[in-house]
Amino acid sequence: MIKYCLNFNKIQKGISWLLFLFIILSFYGEGWSQGGSYVIQVKDRLKISFWEYPELNSQVEVNRDGKIDLPIIGSVTAAGLTINALREKIISQMSLYNKVITQLSIEVSEYGSNVVYVTGQVNKPGKYSFEEIPNLWEILLEAGGPLETANLDQVVIVRKKEGGKIETVNLTDALRNANLDKLPEVYPGDTIQVPGTSSTGTPTSSLIKQDVVYVFGAVARPGPLRLQTNSTILDVIGQAGGPSRNANLDKVKHISVSHGTTSVVEINLNKYFEKTIPVPMPVGPGDTIIVPSKSALSSTLVRTVLTTTLTALATSAIFIGIRSL
Repeated sequence: MIKYCLNFNKIQKGISWLLFLFIILSFYGEGWSQGGSYVIQVKDRLKISFWEYPELNSQVEVNRDGKIDLPIIGSVTAAGLTINALREKIISQMSLYNKVITQLSIEVSEYGSNVVYVTGQVNKPGKYSFEEIPNLWEILLEAGGPLETANLDQVVIVRKKEGGKIETVNLTDALRNANLDKLPEVYPGDTIQVPGTSSTGTPTSSLIKQDVVYVFGAVARPGPLRLQTNSTILDVIGQAGGPSRNANLDKVKHISVSHGTTSVVEINLNKYFEKTIPVPMPVGPGDTIIVPSKSALSSTLVRTVLTTTLTALATSAIFIGIRSL
């Protein structure tokens, strides 16, 4: 009788693990599925990884019919589906041929529809794609930031959907007055043109001349700040109220403009703090500091690892308990 009770306790323990697993996945599922709600569009490039069978891994582009081609199952409609829905659809079709295939990850390597073009006085002019198109200033930063000769008083947006209509934006005022949220939206297919210097050869934008530094991202008070003498990057982040709780201090970006060129330096502030005598990192007029947020762990990876681990523990406990009856 005692042995029976002990074995029954093992079975109960295994069931408790399974219930714990269910609660954990249900409670945190929303946080782990960040990005899974993105709706796939035509021209998106997808990286699809099959963990059990890496030889099936594929990099595909959604064609104009909204479909992708995969090994074994062939053509699959992807456009209009969320990443999570497409993942379940592929697993369902793959399992008809091989039931071992139960997990895969989908990553959008290029957003084909949300594309904008940046030309003119920026460090890296070209084509840029986004999951969600950010504001005008953030797009310019993605393009390496403005050159020292950039005229940010008269940034031009050429509207694709409005037949080439031109909209001129005074980005200097928006930055100086912390009105980035009032900048006009940029839409897919738009072209951003950053003009250069005046005919006299002097910069027409006053942005670089101001004793102002710009702090964006995961800080308490993002926006422009009056630059104090001999300020360092730590001083500036402190002026902005300090990093927020979700700040990723491993990948802080310092963008500076000097002698006609823009430099972008990525700084690991966590390692910087570990130094016995850290070397000061000065900040100059017109510089921009970007403190990114921590991205969520891969939804599929976390769920799979947790599911596999806890299920194995629970199943083992149940099996041992039943076998001992």
